[in-house]
Amino acid sequence: MVTLHLRLEQFISGFKIFWSGHMGTSDAERSGRPVEVTTPEIIDKIHDMVMDDRRVKVRETASAVGISN
Repeated sequence: MVTLHLRLEQFISGFKIFWSGHMGTSDAERSGRPVEVTTPEIIDKIHDMVMDDRRVKVRETASAVGISN
């Protein structure tokens, strides 16, 4: 019964925050890993590098195509 009461209080609290305008339904900007972008040119270049030397390092491929690893 105590956990049900706590869950109900948490729900009501979240509901009040939402209706006061502090929370939206869309995602907010977040820090962290940037969006990944791949193009056919980058994929082809990395594919060719790996086919030429299967021991190529991730750092080498990243610097060759101008992306961060």
